[in-house]
Amino acid sequence: MVGERLRVDGHLSRTGIQEYPDGMGTIVREYRPPDEVFSDASLDSMRQIPVTIRHPDQGLVTSRTWKADAVGNTGDDTRQDGDHLAASVWIHDAEAISRVRAKDLVELSVGYTAKLDLTPGETPTGERFDAVQREIRGNHLALLGSGEARGGPTVRLRLDSSGHCIFTDDLPGSPGREEIRGMKTTVMFGSIPIDIEAPEAFKAALDQERADSASALQQAVGKASAAEKAQQEIQAKLDTATEEISKAVKDLEAARDPKAMAVLIDARSDLLKSAAVVAGSEIKCGGDDLAVKRAALIARGVDLADRVDAYVEARFDTYVDTAPDLLDRSRSNPDPITHTDADPDLVVSIDAERSAFDRSN
Repeated sequence: MVGERLRVDGHLSRTGIQEYPDGMGTIVREYRPPDEVFSDASLDSMRQIPVTIRHPDQGLVTSRTWKADAVGNTGDDTRQDGDHLAASVWIHDAEAISRVRAKDLVELSVGYTAKLDLTPGETPTGERFDAVQREIRGNHLALLGSGEARGGPTVRLRLDSSGHCIFTDDLPGSPGREEIRGMKTTVMFGSIPIDIEAPEAFKAALDQERADSASALQQAVGKASAAEKAQQEIQAKLDTATEEISKAVKDLEAARDPKAMAVLIDARSDLLKSAAVVAGSEIKCGGDDLAVKRAALIARGVDLADRVDAYVEARFDTYVDTAPDLLDRSRSNPDPITHTDADPDLVVSIDAERSAFDRSN
């Protein structure tokens, strides 16, 4: 099976309502409208994404986990097919190819990011939903077993369709599935073609040339990957430095303006309130806003190991946005996020600190 690849046409996802647990024992019905699923930006994001066997443990495929997670990729032919998003699925890994052929892996599930519009409503056909998925962006496509796809049994590899094809690589060093045996060549004796078997030395030289070409190609790919990774790391450091400089300039300007400083103090006070409710206790953190949010989530028991800043921001906002009026009701009502009574002394102490600042200005 040297050099073998498998291409299968597939329905990657669909429109309509899908159900997701919110982590607090409630099922949220999220609507995926056609204008979001089939938008140009969404279709573009589904092209050439990694194919994995089930979803990775870390949630999304990154440049650091790609080699360990990917067994193939989607094609460039993402398109609408009725209510489904369709595309070709290329599988390169031998184990994955075997499991697909055995129909052990037949259903599909796209790993993606989306912004949730928490406005409830009804679909054009009258189905109730709790939220709408906006700005859907693909990250990877997971191969699943029968009955495992959240989108239902129609979101699957179309193994019986005309899109089911087998391809063999034509790269140097990949002769295909059949070992080269009794290699022959044709010579002309006048006008008469005569087939003769190539000498063993010729076959050995050809094998060596293919091996050398494959090795050179692998080294070139490795160097390109290392250069790209280094460039990404430099760009990330540059972006971080730019953000820090921008924040420092804003803080300096605010320090010269009492009104602007008051706004910053109010925002910090609001953040501490939100963090206290998320954590279930007062957060004592002298870091920036992100550090406060990270401390609140850790106090709540959320595992943030190897999580990027964007994940921390989104996870914190999710808890706060789940109950927008949570802080106004924290003195008298149970906390809908933690299901424990909020600490009234904590709220009072924060209010007292804020009032003391207001009086001093």
